[in-house]
Amino acid sequence: EGLSAADRGGTSDPYAVLSVPGFSDEQTRVAAGTLSPQWGRVVEYDLWRLRSYDPQATVLECEVAVYDKDEYTQDDRLGVAPLRITPSLLEASRSAPVDVTLSLTSPKGADAGTVAATVRLRRVMSPRPRPPSKSFAAPLQLPEDSGAASWPPPGYPPFPQSVADPCKEHGDGDGGSGGELPSHSTARHSARPDAGGDSAPPPGVLVVTAVRACDLPVGDLLRGQSDPYAVFSAVGYGDQRTPVVKKTQAPEWNYAMRFPLEAAALQGFEVTISVYDEDMISDDYLCGGVLRVTPEAIQQAVSAAVPVTVSLVTRKQKPAGAMTVTL
Repeated sequence: EGLSAADRGGTSDPYAVLSVPGFSDEQTRVAAGTLSPQWGRVVEYDLWRLRSYDPQATVLECEVAVYDKDEYTQDDRLGVAPLRITPSLLEASRSAPVDVTLSLTSPKGADAGTVAATVRLRRVMSPRPRPPSKSFAAPLQLPEDSGAASWPPPGYPPFPQSVADPCKEHGDGDGGSGGELPSHSTARHSARPDAGGDSAPPPGVLVVTAVRACDLPVGDLLRGQSDPYAVFSAVGYGDQRTPVVKKTQAPEWNYAMRFPLEAAALQGFEVTISVYDEDMISDDYLCGGVLRVTPEAIQQAVSAAVPVTVSLVTRKQKPAGAMTVTL
């Protein structure tokens, strides 16, 4: 918040670069025309890759730099702030994310606004043996006080067995023509070590399948089309993205992404969805939405794929189509 205006219109096109010793720099997307950007970028680092890392003593001197994106000239640095990752900060972030506010300093030494960040230490889940069949080996166990004995809990309506898919009738030939929603075994999985082709995921892993989208905005005004792909982000997990589908406003991905669930996630899990148009120089943000995964949906998804429709909006909160996912 409170960034400096680098453009004539009194705004900036800011993005942030996070530098952590021993790792490659990570960059957020560009937020166009704003002094209070909201990036929602999630970056994960495996600290044990650092040879000299000591969880009791190592202090990581990190840096967050904010730049203004320019079309034809070099990007302007708006400000920079140090971020010290101390053992005490990591220990505090074991149980819950820790919010950190960083004060930016301009190249001339003046105040240049603030950056809000969240730090979370997440243990790496050990690999689990694969189940022998194409179904979940065991149901997810909810906490004792979650009301799992009588599902759904009193006062909750039954979770719908089927949901109307607004994108089902859409399709322009290149991006797919809709059809039945895929099951766990028919969706393409992301390239992760535990994907294993058609094998069902181990218990405790939420599979979010981006099935299709429809009525997306036009990213390339000259062609009147888009080359869309979607990025799924969740706090505590790295970004996962679908492939690019060329020349369509109704892409069909059928692409599965995996999120290992911890106990806290069973009480509510949010995934931020961002849809971009792939370009030669820089990708354009088209629209986005939030997938809210409720405990009811997680319990229902143990036995069958649950379809969910996510409404998409532009940065100006204008309707921009919809996306169909399954859990």
